[in-house]
Amino acid sequence: MTRAIRVLFGAMLISFHARADLVGFVGCMVLRRSAEVVVLPDYPQSAISRGVAGIVVVQVRYGPGPTVNSVRVLDAPDQETASATVEAVKKWKFRTPPIASTKGPGEKSGRLIFYFRIVNGKPAVVDAAGEAMRTSPNPK
Repeated sequence: MTRAIRVLFGAMLISFHARADLVGFVGCMVLRRSAEVVVLPDYPQSAISRGVAGIVVVQVRYGPGPTVNSVRVLDAPDQETASATVEAVKKWKFRTPPIASTKGPGEKSGRLIFYFRIVNGKPAVVDAAGEAMRTSPNPK
């Protein structure tokens, strides 16, 4: 291994460990399963009347307690669906694991995905991970 590759690998490893100490990243299913209070976004009437449909992806940070610290929109079909999703996710509450089961009491972060759909003229908002949990043969 050349010196340049070792230095690059070492820098990436240090960067990864420094970031992991600040925020524990979790997958969307783990994030969804740890939610005790779930509020789905309202489908904005203006988006419905304009036929706006699509996927909203948000990055959520919570902890060390059960409340949401921040919600950042990563993708959305328009500003109204993005705002409705942020407003709803800010109301979520999460189970906090015992301190012994984590590296510490720090923040957790993960992504949530919501589908805004209009099917046969009827609007619906679907929590992708929640839907996957309901259709999974072993949801626990």
